[in-house]
Amino acid sequence: MLFLQRCRSLVSGTWSTPLLLFVSIALLYNVGGRLDDLGDSFPARYLPLSILREFDLDLDEFAFLHREWVDYYLQYRNGHFVSTFPIGAALLATPIYLLPVLWGISPQSPWMPFLEKSSARIIAALSVLFLSLALRRLTLTRHAWLIALVYALGTSTWSVSSQALWQHGPAQLFLTLTMYLLVRGLNEQKFVAPAGFTLMGTLLCRPTNVLMALPILLYVLHRHRREFIGFVVFSLPPLLFLLDYNRYYFGSFFETGYGRSLTNPSSFWWENSLVDGLFWILISPHRGLLIYSPIFLFSFVGIFIFWKRNMEPLLKYLSIILFPIILLFARMNWSGGWSYGPRYLSDITPILSLSLFPVYQMAAKRKYLKLLLGVLATVSISMHAIGALGYDTSWDAALIEDSYRDRYWSWTDSPFRHYARHAFGDLIQQYLWVKQAILRLPDSLGAPNDLSAALEVQSMPDGAATFDPFMLSVNAINTGRAVWLARPRGHHGAVQVMWRWLKDGQEVSNAVDSVPIAHDVFPGEAYMVAVRIWPPLRPGEYSLELKMMSNGISLFGNSISQSLYITSHLSDGGHCAFDTILDQLINSPDQDVTVGLATDKVLYRAGEVSTLLWSVRADASRALAMYFVLRRPDGTLSFGFTSGVSLNHCSPWMRWGTGFSVWKGMRLEEYPIIALNTQDMLPGPYSWYFFLTEPNSYRVVAKTKTTFLLMP
Repeated sequence: MLFLQRCRSLVSGTWSTPLLLFVSIALLYNVGGRLDDLGDSFPARYLPLSILREFDLDLDEFAFLHREWVDYYLQYRNGHFVSTFPIGAALLATPIYLLPVLWGISPQSPWMPFLEKSSARIIAALSVLFLSLALRRLTLTRHAWLIALVYALGTSTWSVSSQALWQHGPAQLFLTLTMYLLVRGLNEQKFVAPAGFTLMGTLLCRPTNVLMALPILLYVLHRHRREFIGFVVFSLPPLLFLLDYNRYYFGSFFETGYGRSLTNPSSFWWENSLVDGLFWILISPHRGLLIYSPIFLFSFVGIFIFWKRNMEPLLKYLSIILFPIILLFARMNWSGGWSYGPRYLSDITPILSLSLFPVYQMAAKRKYLKLLLGVLATVSISMHAIGALGYDTSWDAALIEDSYRDRYWSWTDSPFRHYARHAFGDLIQQYLWVKQAILRLPDSLGAPNDLSAALEVQSMPDGAATFDPFMLSVNAINTGRAVWLARPRGHHGAVQVMWRWLKDGQEVSNAVDSVPIAHDVFPGEAYMVAVRIWPPLRPGEYSLELKMMSNGISLFGNSISQSLYITSHLSDGGHCAFDTILDQLINSPDQDVTVGLATDKVLYRAGEVSTLLWSVRADASRALAMYFVLRRPDGTLSFGFTSGVSLNHCSPWMRWGTGFSVWKGMRLEEYPIIALNTQDMLPGPYSWYFFLTEPNSYRVVAKTKTTFLLMP
């Protein structure tokens, strides 16, 4: 009892200090050290440098971002390279960048990802701070403290918003600031008007947050009419800035970098069924809000209490915001791209968290409810700890090669189970590092002569088909004296299972691959790994050889070699079906999906930027694989969305596809999808090809092409 009393005094006393809460959460967000390197946040990473050094909002000076391939996160508009995504995150991060810029940090410094993540941590932790300040004016301090912790650790605030400069963290900060100002405005009218500024700040982060602005605007008009003019005046600077930014770079006040007009609903990617979308976004193991944060089940109970007990109107208006946002993303592309958990609903987590306080008040007199809240809070925190500590895009990357919609409802292969295994593997790796330090054993980096291995392969096939990968289970036993390192610094000495194809004793070009071990392997231990092996491109007799490799140092251990006859996977018997598909483009064989391509001009001079415009119309929903391919004047092929990989011969082109879903009613018209900086490109005719296939298949669903000419 004495211990519980002391804990209670800490919660209600010193430990509830808002500043201490902010510092504690900001430090906790450093745990794991994961660095997201997804392109979505690249513009926000570098734009603060441009703001502070060039006093502009473009990314022209960062040539390494747009040397040739201008990836999806950038667009070439009005003579400048600009962010595809809203710039609110970059604007909020700019003050945090000030000192590093004064110290002369280089855009290509290895510290830039850390600077970006530090900014994201601070912004996310500030949103926790302002939510707690708002809650302290509505409920008991200990309830405010507990709910703020749930918001900080049991929602996408930790697993997504604190990990990189996505748009969500800044939108959450602006929303929590708005909520805090409006809550203070219940007793102090002077705080209502400034909330207009912070509310419009949410639009700078995500245009869809206009759905948040409308209910709050109605609330101020309803309850604070004397402050309404001031509220509107405060909202004008960010709103006018946003409209002028859109006009200058995208040609219209209401056009955004996404290629969508806020005044044209058909420009959004709609899902075919609202009911299906609600199931996906609320309870699917892939993106379900109530699966990843089950504590929010009680948020809807809290909202019911707001209305039943006729509580403060502000709470009712805030609760209204939730439903159009949920319905919007249920109808839109709810898949959420490469991310963890219910990313699209991150922006409304402050309101969902605020709605918990009536339930926490009820739990003070109901032990069973208190226990249930504790269990659900623990599950929520655990789910997002998995994402914060273990997410590495590997589950998302696997969707490219699988018929991936089936995986969205897989509970056995769900993202949280997948990354939980990764997080557990990280803990094992930490233990192994300590073990090696204590035992002082040699390792693959420092003692390559002490490396040895015995390989065993289960179920080696007798043959295979071109372009048709097969799986092998390899059991590698460490028979040497050195530890096999999985993650040495610089990757030098990292141990991998390597394989290559030989024909007549000679290594086949572009037919070598490897897979790294997941954790350190000590002498005497065995490591089992499943590898996906792509056969050679041409039919014939080959030998497959497997061996262990210490990266950048040496091969070691026994090798396993097996002769296999490779047959043609293709009905026409050709060894290079890709060129056949490119040269024999016909009208789409599937009338459910039609596609189109165009460039913004047909004739360019060296140094100009060529923008590829993409159109897709779908009358049915299906999962597909998509390919953007550029044929150059010298005949080489380059694939879009795969780091611009360039090929001068046919390859297993299925490997360069990207998973893509179309939805019934989808209408995407001349969306700027890829841009090319032609400065260093060969002059001559170029052809763009776009086609959709069934996943992991050569069955083409839709295809099209366009051409342009590059002059010297």
